[in-house]
Amino acid sequence: MTKLKAIFIGSPQLFPRVYSSSAIDRLRQWVDFMEEPLSKEEAALDSRVREIEILLSTWGAPRFDESFLSLTPKLKGIFYAAGSIRNLVTDAFWEKKIPIVSAYYANGLSVAHFTQACIIFGLKNTLPIARHHANHRGGDKGRPPCPGVMSGRVGLISLGVIARQVLSMIQPLGVEVFAYDPFVSGDEAKKLGVKLVDLDTLFQTCEVVSLHAPLLPETEGMIKGKHLAAMPPHSTFINTARGAVVQENEMIEVLQQRTDLQAYLDVTYPEPPAKDSPLYDLANVFLTPHIAGSVGRECYRMGELVVDEVERFCKGESLQWSISREQAARMA
Repeated sequence: MTKLKAIFIGSPQLFPRVYSSSAIDRLRQWVDFMEEPLSKEEAALDSRVREIEILLSTWGAPRFDESFLSLTPKLKGIFYAAGSIRNLVTDAFWEKKIPIVSAYYANGLSVAHFTQACIIFGLKNTLPIARHHANHRGGDKGRPPCPGVMSGRVGLISLGVIARQVLSMIQPLGVEVFAYDPFVSGDEAKKLGVKLVDLDTLFQTCEVVSLHAPLLPETEGMIKGKHLAAMPPHSTFINTARGAVVQENEMIEVLQQRTDLQAYLDVTYPEPPAKDSPLYDLANVFLTPHIAGSVGRECYRMGELVVDEVERFCKGESLQWSISREQAARMA
């Protein structure tokens, strides 16, 4: 069998962080793999790129526009070991009808695991209880309530891939799940085991609300201060999606006034927050620097997914994680 020619184009320093040695060994079985990774700038000057048929990448990938496509006339497939391809693809790319794979599902698992942990911490009212425990040196007097996980009311905003991964992880915990997603029908929600409600009702009802909406023109600033202010006492807001979906100044004002609320924020706008942002100092905010997605060893999961797809492609089998033009337009 003649092997297809393959190359990695992206951030060279990320190549070994995403594609493990075992993944590379598996690649060699299916493609003629040029193991020297190229940056997108180097690729534009390397004549070998004209011969490639399989493009492997991750963060730092080139934009697949007319200029790049003219350099790769033999390209048959793109395999992207990261999440959204929305800012990489162009009309010129879609016209070529070249299949493109994204490891968004593998990357989403890391976000879902992080979110599951935040939901459990939220339902146990962990931040205020930990703060009280430290301030009172173990004393119980005046300790905030700890409702617990069982029968907790959890709201998911947008039922995309990550939210559905979260859903599968938290349903066995015995929680009641509500959701807001205008693109999901009542029948589909029933099959998923969630109750569809409007956005206002979601915040008014749920003890934990987790945001999973992509940043689109219609979702920018969608979550306002009034939503957070309407949450039940000792509730939790989680954002692992995009900071700009939230009206951040309004959120901060509510969190300053409602010290019973908790916020677990892995994303902000801007990112990171300005040095004088109150988010760094608020005791009811758990602020992390965009680590919910794949980090460290978790990144290998994305590389393994890509190699699985390369194997399917070389065997002539259907791809499991290819992205359509319509899917790409709505990716976070």
